[in-house]
Amino acid sequence: MGVLLTPIITKDTIALDALHGQTLAVDGNGELYQFLALIRLRDGTPLKDSKGRTTSHLSGLFYRTTRLIAEHALTLVFVFDGSPPPRKAQEIAKRRAVRSRYEEERVAALERGDIAAAYSKATMTSRLTKEMVSEARDLLRLMGVPTVQAPSEAEAQAAHMAATSPQVSAAASKDYDALLFGAPTLVRFLTISGKEMRSIAHFASGHCGEGQSATLCFGFARAVHAASAHQIPTKMRRRYMMITTTAQSAT
Repeated sequence: MGVLLTPIITKDTIALDALHGQTLAVDGNGELYQFLALIRLRDGTPLKDSKGRTTSHLSGLFYRTTRLIAEHALTLVFVFDGSPPPRKAQEIAKRRAVRSRYEEERVAALERGDIAAAYSKATMTSRLTKEMVSEARDLLRLMGVPTVQAPSEAEAQAAHMAATSPQVSAAASKDYDALLFGAPTLVRFLTISGKEMRSIAHFASGHCGEGQSATLCFGFARAVHAASAHQIPTKMRRRYMMITTTAQSAT
């Protein structure tokens, strides 16, 4: 659900090519939401097939996944959400209300002919259904890309895989939650289009070994849940370091 950690994280940059040949546990729901939000027509209408079914999530999933595999030799394992934790019910209800408000604003923008505003509002109205997730998993299966069903939060499962499996190099998610769930390495904004930022956060425990770069070595602290809502008690601040990446577009 997203936690504010940026005030206690410092950033550096590396290239996307540094991930070449690695295996990533990807937050599948997060990826699909991104495609639903951004892959739209000028007026904000999502892509649809001849039967009127939304296909933005499938289009984005297919093209981004194939390029990451073909151009960067990445092995991607998509992890999908299970049942949400009970404590998240209030947050889910709040998000639904926000989506409804933006949908009303989108319709109003269309009625007054403001296409740019309609698109902007539409990006905030995305709704990921069980059918869409099922379609995405079927597509990945046909592509030969493995998927994992998480018991609850996909970020938690991806973090567990990154922390315990020698085959998984990192968790990939736009949210910092994966760090709170114990992922030693987090890949953020794994994209291949335009000049978008590709941010990779590396977290590791222990001390610098001989010959290691100081920028890659730091102590790893437990989750600081008080970081949310900008409330970060000084006594709870620990030393964090984040290494972000900016890769040039592969067009």
